[in-house]
Amino acid sequence: MPLPTTKVKFLYIAGITKLLSLFTSCDAQAGNGGHLMYTCNGQGFYSDSVETTATTVENHGFYSINGYPILYQADGLSGPGPHKLYPMLPSTLIYTSGSVSIYFLIVDRRGTAQGMVYSSGGQYVTCDKA
Repeated sequence: MPLPTTKVKFLYIAGITKLLSLFTSCDAQAGNGGHLMYTCNGQGFYSDSVETTATTVENHGFYSINGYPILYQADGLSGPGPHKLYPMLPSTLIYTSGSVSIYFLIVDRRGTAQGMVYSSGGQYVTCDKA
C-alpha cells in the first residue's frame, strides 16, 4: 500500500526547509571571514567582506545599487581620490540591495579600502580600525 501523499509532501518540504536554512546560515557567515578590520558602533567588519566590496566598487564603478556608490570627501583620507562610499552590512560578504545600511566602506580610485564610517544623526562617524 503506498504512503499517503500528505506525509511524503511534509517530509519533502521539511527537507527543503533544512537545506535552505543551511544555505542561508552559510551565506550570513560568509561576511565574517578573514581578520577583523573595522569596528563600527559595536559591529565588526572582516577582511573578506571589506576586500570583496572594495574590488566590486572598483570593477563595477559604473554600476549602482540603491544609488551607491556615492562620492565622499573628508580630510585625512589616504589613496587617490575621488573616494566613494559603498554600503556594508554586518556578517554579509557583499551588499547587493534590499536592507538599508548605516555602515559604509570608503574606497579610493584604485579600489582600495581606506576606512569605514557609519551614519548617526545625519552625520558620518569614523569607524575604529582593528
